[in-house]
Amino acid sequence: MKQGSFIDAILINGSEAGNVQLINVLNDAINQTLPNAQELLFKLDIRVINQDYMNNDTINWDLIVLDYKLSSPLSIIVSEKKEYLRMFNYLFKFKRLGYQLNRQWNENNYIHRLTQDDEKLQKTLKKLHILRNEFLKFIGVLTNFINLNIIDKNFDKLIKKLEKRETKITLKLAPIPGFKLKSEQQKSDLFELQELINLHSAYIRSITRHKLFTQNELTVRVNNLVIAIENFIKVNDEINLLCANLFTTVPQSSEYNEYKEKIVERVKQNDWVDMFDDELGLLISELVKDDQSQDLKILGLQLS
Repeated sequence: MKQGSFIDAILINGSEAGNVQLINVLNDAINQTLPNAQELLFKLDIRVINQDYMNNDTINWDLIVLDYKLSSPLSIIVSEKKEYLRMFNYLFKFKRLGYQLNRQWNENNYIHRLTQDDEKLQKTLKKLHILRNEFLKFIGVLTNFINLNIIDKNFDKLIKKLEKRETKITLKLAPIPGFKLKSEQQKSDLFELQELINLHSAYIRSITRHKLFTQNELTVRVNNLVIAIENFIKVNDEINLLCANLFTTVPQSSEYNEYKEKIVERVKQNDWVDMFDDELGLLISELVKDDQSQDLKILGLQLS
């Protein structure tokens, strides 16, 4: 998820695809970004969480997960795949938002160049750039924190536990009567299967049960921030469509001015901006007052 190119390829290939083409979207992304890992064609699967909310014309990315097909004995050890799917769905949501914001940034840059002689439109489009940068900053800070301070940190702990070897002392009876018992040290390099299952279970749950994903106040704030960003993306797409119509008219004509006023007014209708600012302030307040987690305090400061 952190590397980006593979997930970006899925989003690009799937932008105009329907659900019946999901497997083609996945295979094309693998061939485009991971040409030396063709075995993934047989290991990775893309599927829908709930078929009841899907239609064949468009892909509802909120219901899509990537699943990796494990073989034995890993399939026995990694017995909580739902936890992985849960984390994928959470992180994929922010990956999609970042992708959409960057797509719109490219579109708006093009529009910005075409309207450079119109000062009013330039100021309006500049507001969108400033807001978009704020949203991208929030997504970047939050996802970096999740990757570094939650996922990577707990993975490092798991590796250290796996690399740790305990010395076991065993006592052996001498075969001849009268001989003393002697101790013999044996270094065990093997884990019992249940030990590995327990270690893995503790690892994945240390991630999915982190406060950021389970504490009600924090999850509500993050979800509301996501809604605000989604509203911005929707409005920005509407504005880009109005700009496309604007370019088909004669500059400074009545039709041109009508489209321009619609664009300016649409940007002014920005309840989602106030929602984002309010929810971000509440989230930061919740994070910095957490006396049990220094990491969450730092996250709050990074977001402020």
